[in-house]
Amino acid sequence: MPTADRRLRIAFVVIDYNRHMGHSRYVAELASRFKRNHEVHVFANTFDEPDPAGITYHHVPAWRANALSTILTFVLPATALV
Repeated sequence: MPTADRRLRIAFVVIDYNRHMGHSRYVAELASRFKRNHEVHVFANTFDEPDPAGITYHHVPAWRANALSTILTFVLPATALV
C-alpha cells in the first residue's frame, strides 16, 4: 500500500489527446490532478493543447489511413514505449 510521501509513476495511453472532448478529456483531468503528487506521463499519437507543466508527453507513431490501421499500428509502439 503506497504511503503518503511515495510518488507513483502513472502512465496514460490514449490515441488522441484532446483536453476538450471524448475519453481523452477524462485522461487530461486525471493527469492534471495526479501531477500534483506523482510523476505523470501521457502517451498519444496526437496532442491538442497539452498542459506543459508537470506532465511528460510522449509521441506514439501510428499510421492514420483508417480506424483499423490506426489501432493496429498504435498498439505495438505504445506497448514498447510504456
